Formats: sequence, structure tokens, C-alpha cells
Amino acid sequence: MLTVYDYLQLRTAHAQSESIRSLAKRLHHAQKALRKVIRSATGEPEPYTRDGPVICPKLRAFIFFIEQVLRDDQTEPMKHRQTASEHAELGITPPLHAGVFGGSGFGGVGGLA
Repeated sequence: MLTVYDYLQLRTAHAQSESIRSLAKRLHHAQKALRKVIRSATGEPEPYTRDGPVICPKLRAFIFFIEQVLRDDQTEPMKHRQTASEHAELGITPPLHAGVFGGSGFGGVGGLA
């Protein structure tokens, strides 16, 4: 894993005409990774991005049921809402935060946040 400090070190060493091969050998990184560092326009590591949407094949059959239970809980008065242990009895885990499963709650459906 290359850090910002490594990026700085690699770019300055390459600017001082040290070859990519010698840098790779000295710093124990692949030449391909070093070329990517040297070609980066900003001189900083690229942020992590997902390649595609999150796929939950085992959970997919239950997403509608889970969202419905959570939606129903939001409309109930506070004293009538199900507790976390009651959700656990049903096999439901509460949503962590918006964006975990596609942006707006489980499965990206509904207004759960």
C-alpha cells in the first residue's frame, strides 16, 4: 500500500532521473504501481470507488420484508416500536446509515435513512 509520503518520495526520485526499475527494486513495489504513481496528475493516491452496486444475493429475498417492518416502526408511536432484541428475534438488523445498501436504506428503496 502506497501512502502520500511514498507518492512524494517516488515522484521526487523519478524527477531526479532515477529509473522506475531501480525505484521498484529499492522500495519493494511493482513497476506497474510506480508508473501509476508517476502518471497521477494530482500527485495523491486515487480515492477508493466501488466498481458496481452492492449485491446481496442471500438477503435479496428478504429486503422487502425488512424494509416494511422498519417502515412500520417509524410510523408507530415510540412506546409501540420494536426494540433491537425484537428485531433480532425476527432476524432483522437495523439499518446502519444511509448509503450502506445503495443510498437510501436497504436495497436503495424507500426513504429509510
